[in-house]
Amino acid sequence: MSERLINCNVCGKNIANNAVRCPHCGATTSLTKKNYKLIVVIIIIAIIVFAIIGYQNAQHASTMQMIRGF
Repeated sequence: MSERLINCNVCGKNIANNAVRCPHCGATTSLTKKNYKLIVVIIIIAIIVFAIIGYQNAQHASTMQMIRGF
């Protein structure tokens, strides 16, 4: 895979397109920001999924108690 060069947003020097930080000034590239956004989205989706599963389990337990006459 060939590396393309892009310009650093802070110092303007050429850096590899897959660099996480600029080797010249140390500025964080957009690649790092995208990774954080992806992690946040995955965590939010996981919370929603676990909430739905927990709600369904609670409803099932409540229904079972009603059936058994508790």
